[in-house]
Amino acid sequence: MSVSIRYALLAMIICVTGLQAQPVINVGDIPTEPGTTIHYSWTSSAVTVNAGPSGPNQVWNFSLMPTDYDYPENWILPSQTPFVPVFPTANRVADYPGGAGIDNYTFFNVTPSSATILGTAFVTPNMSDTIIYDGGNTIYNFPISYGDEWDTAFNFPSFFPDYLTRDSVHYVVDGWGTVIDITGSFPCLRVQSHAIITTYYLGNPISTSSSWSYTWVVAGRGSQVYIASLGNESNPNFTTGQFGRLTDVTAVRSLPTPLVMPTTLELNSGYPNPFNASTMLSFTLPQPGDVSLVVFDAAGRQVSRLIQGYYQPGAYQVSFDGAALSSGVYLARLTSNGFQIGRNLTLLK
Repeated sequence: MSVSIRYALLAMIICVTGLQAQPVINVGDIPTEPGTTIHYSWTSSAVTVNAGPSGPNQVWNFSLMPTDYDYPENWILPSQTPFVPVFPTANRVADYPGGAGIDNYTFFNVTPSSATILGTAFVTPNMSDTIIYDGGNTIYNFPISYGDEWDTAFNFPSFFPDYLTRDSVHYVVDGWGTVIDITGSFPCLRVQSHAIITTYYLGNPISTSSSWSYTWVVAGRGSQVYIASLGNESNPNFTTGQFGRLTDVTAVRSLPTPLVMPTTLELNSGYPNPFNASTMLSFTLPQPGDVSLVVFDAAGRQVSRLIQGYYQPGAYQVSFDGAALSSGVYLARLTSNGFQIGRNLTLLK
């Protein structure tokens, strides 16, 4: 993941309330509660991009932009990771699962008045490592209004001895209006970020680069659209970069621990079923592992990826929203540890 993409993703922990000529940004409206999965889709290679104009009452249309790489962002508790002693003040963790027991974590401390990134960590079946951002840096102070500007910086060590990287980031809420994407039309704020990345050797700067990104933030969804520059970019109006969008938000609720732990993989048939326009799916896991829950239409096309991540044994519940789909029979397929189970869901409108 490039540095510019990383800074675009950092903007996803904020959200907007009361989008008017003088909007206000607060922390509480973005779905970052543990159990929430946010689904994103990116371009896997460089594409032509256009961030459009800044200023008030703008309209940005990205409905024709293609993407080809999907991934989930799972919000979990710090206690669900092996790094609690390393990040003792964290209360939110974004987990980016890589499959086969590989997880990449970003640790946050989020309060009503601020959001602080504490560092990152990764774990594989054979090793793990952490990067601490010099004790934590506040990336947002709330509330934030259109026109606000703020700065933050991240110091973190290199994998090579005697090297240090410092990222200095300037943020500005440079626009508000409406963002149009494949999932709908939304009132939004636009946040511009400009990062200066300096590498030091034995305390002396040896290289400096620059990157830009833009994030369109929507109430109740977070970062609906983001555009990031490539590599070393000095022009804020860059025309080549990477594009990403939010495609879905689901909340997976962990049910109370059953008196008898499940011994088999189970998926219920949905309640209610038939349904209009949403139904609740419950499932149980007998052992930890990578889990996916995907819904297909009658032609075998994927219409929703509800879950993609690593889960502990237990019982879980997630809602499937079919409001944007046509009436018909759909298949929900649960996969974990090499086993699959499917259930038919009937949508009636």
